Amino acid sequence: MPIPRPQRQREALCVVLMGVLLFCFAANLLIVAALMPDLVRALRVTTQDVSLLITVYAMLSAAFNLVADPLSDRLGRRRILAVAALAFGVTTVGCGLAPDFASLFVMRALNGISVAAIGGGTYAYLADCVAKERAASAIGIASACLYLGTAGGVPLVVHVAHAWSVQAAFLVLGLPSIVAAAGIWFALPEVPTGAGPTAGLLRGYLDALQAPASRALLLFSFLSFAAGYALNAFLVAWMERALSIEPSRGALAFLAGGVCSFGVSVSWAKVLKDMGSKVALVLASMVAATAHVLIPSSTALWHVMAGYAVVSFAFTLRLVALQTLVAQVPAHQRGLYNSLFTASTQIGMALGPMAAGALLARHSFDTTAGGFTAMNLLAAGAILLSLAWLRPLLRLAQAPTSPPIR
Repeated sequence: MPIPRPQRQREALCVVLMGVLLFCFAANLLIVAALMPDLVRALRVTTQDVSLLITVYAMLSAAFNLVADPLSDRLGRRRILAVAALAFGVTTVGCGLAPDFASLFVMRALNGISVAAIGGGTYAYLADCVAKERAASAIGIASACLYLGTAGGVPLVVHVAHAWSVQAAFLVLGLPSIVAAAGIWFALPEVPTGAGPTAGLLRGYLDALQAPASRALLLFSFLSFAAGYALNAFLVAWMERALSIEPSRGALAFLAGGVCSFGVSVSWAKVLKDMGSKVALVLASMVAATAHVLIPSSTALWHVMAGYAVVSFAFTLRLVALQTLVAQVPAHQRGLYNSLFTASTQIGMALGPMAAGALLARHSFDTTAGGFTAMNLLAAGAILLSLAWLRPLLRLAQAPTSPPIR
């Protein structure tokens, strides 16, 4: 049966707007890490000070995510997503206009609050707006845009920062997000979810956390993101100090990583079908841990690019496998479980760089010893430790949920 033209156009517009938003969202996640040396010089602060921008962003995003996704189940995902996208765009522009570190800290905190409903909200709305038989393709395209934000967005903002100014780099991501917010609000429909937690948010979370599988999801995702984002936060700064690689060239590592992540996102369905979630998670964990151990011994840019590409490939395969497991939760509580998952990843993104910053402040960025090597050894250990919760994690679809509203 042919798809009606208005429906086809609406679904295409939905994919485009979600893709733009996810592209900006992904680049924004890494913008502070990619511009860390430039921010240190421009604001006359320390590397550890700049790492606090990553911590406050991720911690507030995690806290508000616990409310944002479940509220979208009740109030409507389009409405929540449009408001969040507008706030994200405005606060990102505000980061670019901040005159000093204190102002940038405040704007970055508000920026973290605004993204709470974006990471999971975009995928949830795609599943609502696009017909079921085409939803997988739509989510695949959106995921590709997310990883293109890493591959192309990060080098883009670094180029803009060096060609014009650090402030302009934030504007490049903020302005398209404002346009996307307008498109979501005025051009896309609200799709009723028809259900939500029956006993309030707190009761819903308590019910979810009764299951060992739910707790395994939190610990697994926390350790994964703490390890990954500790490396992301300080990779460019380490390359500049230890290998004398300028940040504009160092950002090419993110390009290599983004390309590998893009490849996984495009072929994720086939990869998981052929390998299975268990094998994919174990293999990706072993590969990621090995790459973390080897990166500090790199002596040239292409060594770092190759190592970071391997880390990104393994990290993305683990992430996609986790997203697939969360998608198996009953639809009426998918937002709640997605918020738990996203909050745990954001806490990992906050505490990983914070711990790494403290470690590096006491030691050095040397290529063979000191804080950077210790940081990567700890990251490898965290990744392998996460496998201790693999067995209960694979039973996530059987986790208890509250009944839907009738």
